[in-house]
Amino acid sequence: MPRASSVQPSAAVRLYRTAGYQAPLSARGGALLNLTGEGLEEIERVVYRRVSGKSVEPPPASFEGMSKSEGGLAERIVRHSSKEVISVELPQAIRTENTYAVWALDKSGSWSLPIIVNAPFPMWISPGELKLAESSRTVRIAGRNLAVRPGFKRCVRLSQNERSYIFPAMEPKGREGEYLVEFELPEDLPAGSYTVDLALDGNGWARLKDERLVVVGEDLSRQRFDITQFGGCSGADDSDDILCITRAMKAAEEAGGGEVYLPAGTWRLDDPVNMIWENYEHGIVVPEGVDLVGAGADVTKVVQGSQWTLGGSALFTLAGSNSIRNITFEREKPLSEGDSDGIAAIRIGMKLHPSSPPGDLNGVVKGVVIENCRFEKVDNAIASGGQRIERLSITGNQLAAHSTALAFWGGGGGKSVKFIIKDLIVEGNSFTPGGYKTTGQGPIAMEVGGSDSSIIIDNVVDGRNNGGWRAGFFWHLGHNNEKVLVASNDISCSGDKSGDGEAISFDSNDGLYRRDPQTGQFVKDSIAGFAEVQYVSGAAEDWVSAASNELIHKEEDYYRGHWVFVVDGPGTGQARRIDSYEDILGKGVRFRVSPAWDVIPVPGKSRIVVYKTYWQVHVTDNDVDHTGCRLEGQKGLINWFANFLDSTISYNKIKYTEGILVWTLYTRDNPGTPGNESFYSGVFASEIFGNTIEGRSDSTQRGGITLSYGAERGGYGPVLGQSVNILGNEIDIDFRTGISVNNEWWLPKDRSVRSLLIQKNTISGASVGINIGNENAQDTVLFNNTISVQEKELVDEGKSTIRIDN
Repeated sequence: MPRASSVQPSAAVRLYRTAGYQAPLSARGGALLNLTGEGLEEIERVVYRRVSGKSVEPPPASFEGMSKSEGGLAERIVRHSSKEVISVELPQAIRTENTYAVWALDKSGSWSLPIIVNAPFPMWISPGELKLAESSRTVRIAGRNLAVRPGFKRCVRLSQNERSYIFPAMEPKGREGEYLVEFELPEDLPAGSYTVDLALDGNGWARLKDERLVVVGEDLSRQRFDITQFGGCSGADDSDDILCITRAMKAAEEAGGGEVYLPAGTWRLDDPVNMIWENYEHGIVVPEGVDLVGAGADVTKVVQGSQWTLGGSALFTLAGSNSIRNITFEREKPLSEGDSDGIAAIRIGMKLHPSSPPGDLNGVVKGVVIENCRFEKVDNAIASGGQRIERLSITGNQLAAHSTALAFWGGGGGKSVKFIIKDLIVEGNSFTPGGYKTTGQGPIAMEVGGSDSSIIIDNVVDGRNNGGWRAGFFWHLGHNNEKVLVASNDISCSGDKSGDGEAISFDSNDGLYRRDPQTGQFVKDSIAGFAEVQYVSGAAEDWVSAASNELIHKEEDYYRGHWVFVVDGPGTGQARRIDSYEDILGKGVRFRVSPAWDVIPVPGKSRIVVYKTYWQVHVTDNDVDHTGCRLEGQKGLINWFANFLDSTISYNKIKYTEGILVWTLYTRDNPGTPGNESFYSGVFASEIFGNTIEGRSDSTQRGGITLSYGAERGGYGPVLGQSVNILGNEIDIDFRTGISVNNEWWLPKDRSVRSLLIQKNTISGASVGINIGNENAQDTVLFNNTISVQEKELVDEGKSTIRIDN
């Protein structure tokens, strides 16, 4: 990002301007942009200027001789009743490929500090470590505003000590190029740790903060261990081959690592007597640094024999630094409908229990590659055990699973382990239902319970056979999910006979359970910080305190890594990650946060919640097509049902589904009502833009794009959504509503969502174009939408709705 100017800020106006944290990153010509902060009622003018170097010049004294693409005034300022948000219209001449600074000038003649929009914003690199000997040497940089700029070529620079190497980026395949830069490493690149810089335009190099690429050279000393040399096993008979495989594993481990080779043939894992009993649920443990390689998935097959029946076990458990390649994993005895034993073909890390040894609970499994394999008739194909995972790459596989193909739930160690996968790549895989759909709900292609820096790209999730999917890609909040890109995937028939199903879903399921002392049963436990929204008792730039010290979970450090959300009063819509927290002499809890607040919450006026979240999640250029799937009920959704910050749903092509759904909700803890734990989901500073939604869904409950809300019945709830931009979508459907902002839960007494932008959308075919259901939607801005529908263009029961038609 360019460096800001030294202009002194106005005492009156403070804008949300920390890049990536609820400040706008993008601005489009002829569209409205929300600015959020404090003192906005004092703003007299909004000024923008193109940034053409590494630093930001002061706002111009005059625009004489300057074209509108270079600088000028916002053409319109739209004031909201909340006074904490304004909308500004920037001229049509604004270009998304140009970086701009935007200032507010108040009535006293003082300037705010600038916000920076449309600047390249690289965020993470994947994989963070790459072995040059691996089959793919493609490296990716993910972030925002990374599209090719006219007249420039995207380049990546790797630097080590005083040496630098510059690589051209590959041409983007689709619209994911706005979020992704790919480049190829040469075979002869020296090993080492590199800083990473990206250049897109004439403003120089943008460094990936806190990110490095580690390059590992080829290990020429690695040996191959053919399993036929460790006991005379043959792939042409029906004998059990466990001993040959485990002996080869042991030899490779003693050699300091190597490749265990399975020649062409069928290799059986049949007799539990040949397993050490205490390791049986782990199956064959593949030691650190040992690979398992076949002659090709067409010719090398590993079969789970009918005697392998221990539920929840795995055929192979990976300890780390493992590559699994060119093998088919198959179950001899298929599961029947309604059955599931939780057995995985491959487990990454030891299976954890709350009573697992401390070494297992604190362990991290690093550097796993699974490629060009096939999984058939298995219950789960690849699963996590509960240990943290770093650098996991799953590419070019064919996965047909009865329950879940990629089952990365986490949570096996209970609250003792914060499960997360850091640096996950799932690319170029083919997912199909296993053919034995369960009675209640069908299979899921992938489920993730916590992640940091994930790229899910170019996969095919085909449910046209074997009954379809319960869901395609599904996330939940066992931990935060931060920095996620889901791009260019093809998904069909995601919705099963239970009437429930999503194509791409980000859910609030938390994976935390506690044992009820009276019944002895495990029940869902809240992951919120407090039983209800808390007033702020104190705050400064990098901390905030709540008056109550009654945190729901008492385990030390449990809430480190959670987020504090300001959900009412000054600072609403800001959220910051918790670095540490402490009890204040029994009178409250102080949370240290990062980065610093742009607008400091005000004691007695601002209110906060503590929760897990999704941050910087981007769903782009996916094709979700349910034509001819004949599925009942909810199906094919792209779904947000959790806390979302600074995220986007963009350029997706969606046919014959229930479209895009955003659910927000707040409930207080009510111990007398089972299952009614403290719960909060809100959406802030996020965008839904450029999507194409067409065709008929069987459901008439929702619209093509729906934002639903609800809060504690009859109470004064917190703000559940702010500055959500629904922009430039094409919706051609023949059911209820094109865009719906409405209540699906209980109605509180106060506003729920505010300052939504619904602009420049094209809606046709529906009964109603835009529906704003009741006054809990406040300050919704309707701007320049094109609507041609059967009954009404607009149903507006909202509060202080702002209508602007050019």
